[in-house]
Amino acid sequence: MTVDRRRETDGEDGGSWTVTEMFVLLGEFEAELRAAGLEEATIRTYVDRSTYFVRWLDDDYHPRGPNR
Repeated sequence: MTVDRRRETDGEDGGSWTVTEMFVLLGEFEAELRAAGLEEATIRTYVDRSTYFVRWLDDDYHPRGPNR
């Protein structure tokens, strides 16, 4: 699946992405981080935290406090 990350908005819903598209873009982002030579720990930080956000948008993640 190819997703245009520079999608233009038409004022309606033309500027939004599906959750599936966001995960595809996240994979492309990870590939670019690797190609740029970033350390594995840095890549994991960028990708993992972005994944939490996309999951939160999809109502598949709910932040919990430290003792829950």
